[in-house]
Amino acid sequence: MLKKVFILAFIALIMAACGNVSQEQSEATAETTEVIVEPGVIAIVDFPTKAESLIGEEVFIEGTVVHVCKHGGKKMFIVGEEDPDIRVKITTTGEEVAAFLPELEGSYVKVKGIVNAIEVEVEEEVEHEEDAEHEGIYHKPQYSVSCIEYVVVEIAVPEEEK
Repeated sequence: MLKKVFILAFIALIMAACGNVSQEQSEATAETTEVIVEPGVIAIVDFPTKAESLIGEEVFIEGTVVHVCKHGGKKMFIVGEEDPDIRVKITTTGEEVAAFLPELEGSYVKVKGIVNAIEVEVEEEVEHEEDAEHEGIYHKPQYSVSCIEYVVVEIAVPEEEK
C-alpha cells in the first residue's frame, strides 16, 4: 500500500512539474511576441481633417497624379475620385525616392509616406480678398506626405495613343 502511495505521489509531482514548464514557456513566448502595426490607409477626401492627428505617422494614400513639379520633380499632387478639388502634396527628399517623373501625370499611384505639417513663414498678416476661387484657403494649416515609396497602379495613356 505504501508503495502505491509513493508511486501516485511521484506521478503527481511529475505532472505538476510539466504543467509549470509549459506555463513558463507560454509566458516567455507572450513576452517575446512583437506587435507589428501596419500604416493606416487614408482616403484623400479625409486627409485634410485627419492629417493633424497623423503628423509623424506612416500612412498609405492613393490617387491620381494631377501635377508633377517640373523643377526637379521633388513634388507631386494627387487627387481622389470622390472630390477632385482636394489635392494632397507628396514630396520626396531624394534619399528614399528619386525625383518624380513628369510622365506620372494622369497615373494612379499608391504612396507610402509620413505625414508632415507644411511650415509657412508669414512676414506680416496681409488682408486677402477671398473671391470664389480662393474662398476659405488662406491662413489654414496645410499638410503633406513625405514619400517613402510609391507604386504606379495604372499608367496614364498619352492623348495621342487613345
